[in-house]
Amino acid sequence: MSTYLSDQNQYKQQYKWLVLLAMFYLIGWNTTYLMIYKMVELHHILEPGAIFLFPLSYVVADIIAEVYGYRIARQIVWFALFSGFIFCVGVYFVALLPAPAYWHKQESYNIVFSPIIRAYFATTIASLAGNFANIYFISKWKVLAYGKYFWLRSLSSTAIGELIFSVVGGTCAYAGVVPWSKIVFLMLDGYLFKMAYALAAVWPAVVIVYFIKKSEKIDVYDADISYNPFRLSAN
Repeated sequence: MSTYLSDQNQYKQQYKWLVLLAMFYLIGWNTTYLMIYKMVELHHILEPGAIFLFPLSYVVADIIAEVYGYRIARQIVWFALFSGFIFCVGVYFVALLPAPAYWHKQESYNIVFSPIIRAYFATTIASLAGNFANIYFISKWKVLAYGKYFWLRSLSSTAIGELIFSVVGGTCAYAGVVPWSKIVFLMLDGYLFKMAYALAAVWPAVVIVYFIKKSEKIDVYDADISYNPFRLSAN
């Protein structure tokens, strides 16, 4: 039987799967920075390349919030943003370093990586709204639903979070780069694709949540906690 924890001691135990989940979450973010301006056209549907891996972060965030609680999920969101900043700044400046005269690919690196700082700030602004809305609702609804209907809570919270992220992130990332008519289609097509992704991924997520709860012997209910997104403490 799962152990239901509500005090601060739950954060002091050694988790088996949390680090791995955090790494998958970070994969979703870092690929976004690199591929946000890679345009993909499939059967006349225009999508940014980032959309094929970015939704992974929402699936993983739902799993983390469901098993370990809002406070741990909040920490991971912030730490991913901090790590992403180091990643983007590092890639940007290394790409600008001078190349030898015989190597003729420097311009390609400049073109691909020069927008990465803008990509970081666009996704950061969007994530502060979209990602925190996602983990907030799945946490709140878990208490209201007595831990039931994870699949429905995951889809619903993702729908809200992805909608906010798509509008805010699409505006910040593509304004002045892509015509507004295309930006609207990118937002709409991207949102529908993300929800299709979420619908396909929620069933494996249900199995993973069940497995991790049994393995960790934990199932956190976020009763009487602070949902302030700007707190970094897990206590």
